[in-house]
Amino acid sequence: MEYPTKEKLQLVAHPVPSAPEPSEASAANPREENTCCCGCSWRTGAITIAIIYLLVSLSFVGMLIALLCTENMRDVGLPVLITCSVLGIAIIFISLLLYGAIKRRPPFLLAWMCWEGVNIGLFVVGTIISSSSMSLAALGGLVGVGARCLGFFVVHKYRKTLIAQPPKREANNAPA
Repeated sequence: MEYPTKEKLQLVAHPVPSAPEPSEASAANPREENTCCCGCSWRTGAITIAIIYLLVSLSFVGMLIALLCTENMRDVGLPVLITCSVLGIAIIFISLLLYGAIKRRPPFLLAWMCWEGVNIGLFVVGTIISSSSMSLAALGGLVGVGARCLGFFVVHKYRKTLIAQPPKREANNAPA
């Protein structure tokens, strides 16, 4: 006959709750919450936004350099150089966003959010000025503002989830 031990009596008095079922997102990374951005996690959305912004910025730099190299456009050299330098700064901030999203570093996301906030503000002012003419540029401006605000929102939500999570050192040293 088997006698109850101290451990068995404690388990009967205080049963251990069963572990929750792991979802697909938490199985890949238990620290990442099961959040949604168009069917994927906020992290995937932030990385996608960084890649799209980077490709668009590099494409514009390439087109501006090609424009600058043509013989009949040498008169517009200074505005094109200023635009290339602004795009160069944008590429630096977009690279910070990509690094911060991949490595889960909120300060790098904040740097891009500050840059993008300034860009959204300037874009809104330009859209308001162009909307007085009621042209196709105004409609394009509204679509651009909406797309930029959506990207800003996704990165902001991802940054909030990163800040809400404990750092790796605290999570690994937490008592079981």
